[in-house]
Amino acid sequence: MTADNRSTPHILAVVLLMVGLGLGWNSAVAAAAGQVQFVAGEVQLDRGGSSQAVVRGAGVEVGDVLRSGPSGQAQIRFSDGGIMALYPRSQMAIGAYSDSAQESGSEDRFAVRFLQGALRAVTGKIGQRSPQSYRVITPTAVVGIRGTAFKVFMNAQGEVEVSGEHNTIEVCTEVGCVEVKPREAVRVISAQQLPVYTHTRALLPLPLSREAAQPGEQILPDGSYGAVRLIPITPPTEPVPQQQNPL
Repeated sequence: MTADNRSTPHILAVVLLMVGLGLGWNSAVAAAAGQVQFVAGEVQLDRGGSSQAVVRGAGVEVGDVLRSGPSGQAQIRFSDGGIMALYPRSQMAIGAYSDSAQESGSEDRFAVRFLQGALRAVTGKIGQRSPQSYRVITPTAVVGIRGTAFKVFMNAQGEVEVSGEHNTIEVCTEVGCVEVKPREAVRVISAQQLPVYTHTRALLPLPLSREAAQPGEQILPDGSYGAVRLIPITPPTEPVPQQQNPL
């Protein structure tokens, strides 16, 4: 576990990225970014001031906002092969997307604004070719990648929890960045504090299955997702059989 206080230019770039996504990038020309592969329950897509129910096979464009209801789930496959799963009571927006392999002369860019709930991301070719161009922006932090999969969960207090699955990811606030390795997790309390390492991990199995996907993950009785504290348990020591003296 390492914390890295980055230089002022790097931090400024992160802040500008967060501001830019909120104010300007949604005005980019709409382009096909991906397609809905899976949907269950109530999931709405907001586009151009109108809202419509999300259906399997629907296209997703830059500027789209996806909102899931209490039982809503959706999985999007982007043109670069990346996957993003949205969980119940969640909201995300496609801030920027361009795939250099699909659009000649373009630069790789992937930016999603995560606003509520929980999501799981598996990066595609953009993350492999240009890790610095892949970002998930939350209200308090920016998640960058050097790996291939991670989970983001916003708890009831508005704190963001990020856990790594494969390789290393980077979670940055206004004051610096920390690395998150596989099976590690951090909590972001505010944009003015470094993320802190924690044993609490988001419970986000893939929406394609209603069963827990990884050790320690559960589905709560009401069908929602939560967090569980993973505490190492020492197995009980088996009693050593006593040898009996021969008669």
